[in-house]
Amino acid sequence: MSKKNYLICIVILSAFLNSCNRDEINSPPAVVTISSKGAYILSEGGFSPGTSKLSYYNKTADSFYVSIFNPGSLGLYPDGLLYDNGNLFVSEQGNFGAAGKVYKTDTNGTVIMSGSAGVNPYSMTIANNKIYLTNGPANSVTVLDKNTLSIVTTIGVGIYPQEILSIGNKVFVCNTNVFNGGTDSTVSVIDATTDNLVATIPVSRNPTALAVSEDAHLLVGCPGDSISAVIYKIDPAALIITTSYRNHTFGFSKDIVSIGNNEIGRA
Repeated sequence: MSKKNYLICIVILSAFLNSCNRDEINSPPAVVTISSKGAYILSEGGFSPGTSKLSYYNKTADSFYVSIFNPGSLGLYPDGLLYDNGNLFVSEQGNFGAAGKVYKTDTNGTVIMSGSAGVNPYSMTIANNKIYLTNGPANSVTVLDKNTLSIVTTIGVGIYPQEILSIGNKVFVCNTNVFNGGTDSTVSVIDATTDNLVATIPVSRNPTALAVSEDAHLLVGCPGDSISAVIYKIDPAALIITTSYRNHTFGFSKDIVSIGNNEIGRA
């Protein structure tokens, strides 16, 4: 999906929030002052409900709102965060192997609606007015109606899908591995107009990052496992690998981003 340049969605640990001084934060805000330069921040929290946070940083005013989700608080392990047409969508994993939850809020973090969805839903994308959620333990993707959050269908993909991203009406899913279990090194491709699996693209070990390049191609980051890491560039129409960047002798962590001028940033 296309993303607003002024919006950065970041998932970080709650330890960062706890390190802020009292003078640096506003908690809780009646109304969040939204800026053209700002960021929504989703903190996964600890091992109990209520420790996770949805926060907002207004760069223009240098104001940090530590907890804007209302009413109540988020549950266990929220990891997915999207902005779309004036609304936020937050996915919550819940207990391992159990159903997760998706919230739709306004820009102040006020819940408009919510619904049960998937199995430990991790990452989300939007295509063709639908939300696509990866369900790691279930090896599947759940499709929701964006307006009602009702379940449209469930699509089987590869092993333990995690990151997901859409370009037009194509949805790309990173299939990874299960701890002490099966492994996968592919990217599944879903047609958002039919919700059918249309292709499986073999890549290197542990594809864990997706981004869109300056020329609208898909970038797939594979940190590897005791082998050299690879970043692939894939034509989203032909569904073929056009370029491989292999100069990553010691690998990289899970994040890549296209930073313009035909350059790719990695962490």
